[in-house]
Amino acid sequence: MDERKNKKLPHLKDPMKGIRGVLKHLRGKYTSVELQHQTKELWAKLD
Repeated sequence: MDERKNKKLPHLKDPMKGIRGVLKHLRGKYTSVELQHQTKELWAKLD
């Protein structure tokens, strides 16, 4: 059985704030489009 399915993600009041925190180290290094791609890749890892 996939362990990720058993783990509950914490409830976030503002999920975008959490995403911004994860991507904070990328600020100023990439364009907004490149950041969108990074976000999509991180989001896919949560599935």
